[in-house]
Amino acid sequence: MKHFILGVTLLAFACGGGSLTEVKTTYEAGDYTKAISLSRNAIALDSTNVAAWEWLAKSYEKAGKQDSALYAWESAYARNSSRNSIRQPLSRLYIAKASRAADEKEYGTALNYLGKAEKITPNSFDVYFLRGHIYRLRGYPGKAEEQFAKASEISKSDPRLQEELDAIAKARAQASELRDKGIALYKKNRWTAAGKVLKKSIDLNAEDKDSKYYYHMARGRRLYKKGSVSALWDAIEHFGLAANARPDNPEPHYYMGLCYKKKDKKDYEGPIASFEQVIALAPDSRLAKKAKKQIRDIRALKEKRERFWGKKKKR
Repeated sequence: MKHFILGVTLLAFACGGGSLTEVKTTYEAGDYTKAISLSRNAIALDSTNVAAWEWLAKSYEKAGKQDSALYAWESAYARNSSRNSIRQPLSRLYIAKASRAADEKEYGTALNYLGKAEKITPNSFDVYFLRGHIYRLRGYPGKAEEQFAKASEISKSDPRLQEELDAIAKARAQASELRDKGIALYKKNRWTAAGKVLKKSIDLNAEDKDSKYYYHMARGRRLYKKGSVSALWDAIEHFGLAANARPDNPEPHYYMGLCYKKKDKKDYEGPIASFEQVIALAPDSRLAKKAKKQIRDIRALKEKRERFWGKKKKR
């Protein structure tokens, strides 16, 4: 039985080797459909045949079947991750996938493919350059500059680097101008207009904390004024995001307290907790004095209601 298995294995190996010779000849002759068929036959005989997977991947690429080529290259890489002849084309396909995804504004997908490419080709200029380009488009100039710096270490002479850095400088300047305009509108209580301008600033530079802070404050105050329960919940969310942008600023917590109070007159804990946070952050501020008054008023109302309902029960 052992001799039979050995004979079958040797026959399969011989067929596989013969098939690969024919694959190479067929591939070089430009008959990629037949090369694909022969490569698959070789793989059917021995799925660990790395060379067969390589020929299959190359043939799929020439035939314009990029997804199938990617699968074949991944299969080859899974069986031998050390071959540069596998790593380079696989990385190239990942980068191509990332580029197409970026063109379609599917940035999360693009970054995922770039992460895969970086893992197998950590010194790829294209990985860092494209990732920097995506970060710039998403409004993260600082992250973009980090990627371009890594790309520059690999190839300083690429003219696209300076073009991207110039675009970042321009976007930062535009974002700053819009931020200042938005803050001025906010201070005039023009919250809708302020929100629109600040959103444009964030789109250009999402790393600017002042733009984020005033954007969420503007949106929150507009929603607070609107006053419906759903609007108040949305306002609370915006004030929470403003607090994340400026953790030491008591203002978002004060307006969050007002929202809780307005949303439900029977909710005592929510507004009091927010007003107490104002006092903790800025105990000597004007807002702290207003927060203390709010807390006194809420507690007085609570005691009044408890006395009223206590008398009702006794009757």
